[in-house]
Amino acid sequence: MSKIMKVINGKLEGYTPEEAERKRNTNRAGMLSPHSQAKIRKALNIAQHKTDKVNFNGGPSELYNPVTKLNDNIVNGENGPLILKVKRGKRVLDEHYCAQCNKFQSSLWRYQNSNYGIVYLCQVCKTTAFERTYGHADAMPLKVDHAHAHKGKW
Repeated sequence: MSKIMKVINGKLEGYTPEEAERKRNTNRAGMLSPHSQAKIRKALNIAQHKTDKVNFNGGPSELYNPVTKLNDNIVNGENGPLILKVKRGKRVLDEHYCAQCNKFQSSLWRYQNSNYGIVYLCQVCKTTAFERTYGHADAMPLKVDHAHAHKGKW
């Protein structure tokens, strides 16, 4: 066989093809490419996240919802009584836990911002939360401001 000539450390050295192949394989024994390492890390992170999600039953202010496979926030008193920071709620037809009475039911109201984060409220608990927060039971106050009191009379 013919020798392959290479310059190594400033010296010209010759190798047969088998020696060159053997040296190349022994230098990288057991090493993975950066791309393969990244794929393995990603797969391990996904597996760990799934395991953590399955094993986590929620904190003291959360209940696991089997329908949405997420945790619903529950009022437990650690942040005081439920105070809504927004008046606008959205009607949700999926089943969730009511944050106040902890009943698992559908047709709840979802409020994006409160002192417990995102909460779902049934109609009765929604009324009590509005009375506690705003002093009236609906998103629209009963009193009418002066500008709207004379509507159509001008």
